[in-house]
Amino acid sequence: MLFCVISYMKIARTIFVCSFLGTASLHTREQAQRLIQETEIAMLHHQPVWLDFTGIDFMSRSFADEFLKLAALWKRDHQFDWLGFSPTLAKMLDMVAKSRSKQSNSSKEIPFVTVTDESVLYRFFEAV
Repeated sequence: MLFCVISYMKIARTIFVCSFLGTASLHTREQAQRLIQETEIAMLHHQPVWLDFTGIDFMSRSFADEFLKLAALWKRDHQFDWLGFSPTLAKMLDMVAKSRSKQSNSSKEIPFVTVTDESVLYRFFEAV
């Protein structure tokens, strides 16, 4: 079910997640990807988007991870927001977001070598 509201001085498209996906349980990355595709279609029209999670009673870590990964990209360039989270859903998203930030903070910086001639390149490969 889709609904339009006025937001950010433009008409916003609201996607009711429970109705759109036809379930109150969000289990898979594929479900997140379907929701993401629908959201991106609305964003192509430069339309603010609200995702309404009212009626959703379960969200898996897989869904939350996929959703947060792409939501971070959306927030940079688009007017996008979500609402209607139960405390359980909010807690799941918070846990996944914290684990994602720990992973990004713990990643090693990749070293690089500037190759000025062949001998530098050979020494680099010998060291590896």
